[in-house]
Amino acid sequence: MKQQAKDAFEHTIKEAGPEIKMERGELYVGNLCGLNMGEWLRTAKEEFAGMNAEIASLRTQVAQLNDNISTLNEDMSTLEHASQDYKRVRGRFISMFKRDKLEILTPWDKAIIIGSNVSVHDGDAPVDALLYAGVGARSDAFAFEELYGIHPYDVMKISM
Repeated sequence: MKQQAKDAFEHTIKEAGPEIKMERGELYVGNLCGLNMGEWLRTAKEEFAGMNAEIASLRTQVAQLNDNISTLNEDMSTLEHASQDYKRVRGRFISMFKRDKLEILTPWDKAIIIGSNVSVHDGDAPVDALLYAGVGARSDAFAFEELYGIHPYDVMKISM
């Protein structure tokens, strides 16, 4: 917008040329097209002030979006951690099925079972706390508190 105003101003100056004269004791700057430069300048300043206000608003929006991105990155990190544990548990399930039902236990399956025992038999408060949020959430927060000594929502606040 500033560039367009500047271009229009330059065009007017080049095409019609400025006209400067004193009228009733006041300096008048205009041109043969009737453009009063003082009026144009006042209008341009008002438009510039409006653009500055809009820029400030956009900067605020960008800052809010950056905050949202940070929050989403933290959530993504938590979900990536949770998904790795979940993959270990599911891999263990398949290896256990092979061992118990198909009577096949390869060294690889044995390593999966042993390696994921920690995920299955030990606690993971940040991941377990996610079970108490969202649709289908657990409603027995008292059990979580007995297990970890802290409410699941407090764990979510700390770990996020």
